[in-house]
Amino acid sequence: MAKAQHHRRTHPRYEVEGIRGHFALNADVDIVDVSVNGVGIETHTYLGVGRDYSLRVTREEGDLRLTGRVVWCTLVRTERNGAGDIFPVYRAGIRFRDILSDDGREWIDFLGERAVVSPDPRLFGRFALDEGSEVDLEGGSSFEVISLSLGGMLIEIPYPDEARHGLVGQTLRLDITLEEGLRLRAEGEGIYSMEPPASPKLVPAEGVKDETASRIRLGVRFVRMSRADREALTGFVTSILERAGSLLSPADPQAR
Repeated sequence: MAKAQHHRRTHPRYEVEGIRGHFALNADVDIVDVSVNGVGIETHTYLGVGRDYSLRVTREEGDLRLTGRVVWCTLVRTERNGAGDIFPVYRAGIRFRDILSDDGREWIDFLGERAVVSPDPRLFGRFALDEGSEVDLEGGSSFEVISLSLGGMLIEIPYPDEARHGLVGQTLRLDITLEEGLRLRAEGEGIYSMEPPASPKLVPAEGVKDETASRIRLGVRFVRMSRADREALTGFVTSILERAGSLLSPADPQAR
């Protein structure tokens, strides 16, 4: 069943059920130090501990990709951009999954060519990359669609509460299953985040963590999609209107 909320969005957004998807994003990172088994990085995006990410190193002879798991991530400071906006800076440690693979052996060779001794004497056995090395990090998450419109959607994702603002402003590559046999691919941008409402049926006992504490809701604006995907989305929203009829009303204030 679909329901719409009151809004100042360009397009009404309608509540939906059973729609899920996955997003991928590229996080801008600065390499703090490297070793044979992993890297230490700084980024404006919170990296979920225990999650896997793909590290891409740009080289003249071709990109090198390694999969690693985040073993720790902590907020170290905030920074202000030219517009006066404040952004968090996280430092994280990533341990590579299979250093004995072909890519792992290439990484070891790459360190032999491009790594320099770290200036921090506390980082025994770790190195820094020279300034000619470009690195980015790719990650993602599954999500559930809470409400949907022609211009964007509200999704709920498993993410630590301390990272609730980490996806705002990020460009996301979206893959959404609208219904069986109907998939939508688009590029979107995180525009706001919020905590999911507490369930009135579930009141955590003393000492038991609320199951919503590790999830956030993210408002996403559609930035780009193909004509075929736009037509598929339009047809799906039209079908929502036809099924729900006069029960629908305009959407909430933050939709776009």
